[in-house]
Amino acid sequence: MTAAPGFVLWLTEEGKHWTTPDMPEEQFRSVTDGNIETTEPGVSVQAEGTRERMLFSGLYYGGEGTASYVEIATEDGPVRGKLLELPGRPGWGVWYAVAGTADWGSVTVRDTEGRVYASLPGMPGRP
Repeated sequence: MTAAPGFVLWLTEEGKHWTTPDMPEEQFRSVTDGNIETTEPGVSVQAEGTRERMLFSGLYYGGEGTASYVEIATEDGPVRGKLLELPGRPGWGVWYAVAGTADWGSVTVRDTEGRVYASLPGMPGRP
């Protein structure tokens, strides 16, 4: 799936794959290598981009309920992103959001009721 011009994301049973305009070689984040405990709620983040546009993306996993959307805090205000999952409810998925800034803070995945499914707190001094 094309998340933004030049940014491509796709999922396999092993994890998240992506390419960017500056990195056309496939990049990969595994969910099967033992580095992620999908039974506990969590979110990861990667930031890739150009001066005009940043693609934020990552894995989300382990939350209660059904994940519905993601919000990332940026210096320009909150940016709402989208979620992707493989069929069969594997307990994890991928989120992505496009923003006009590289400065970001917290990432929050919410369920269909608006409750926190999983989150990654922002760093001090960040939005």
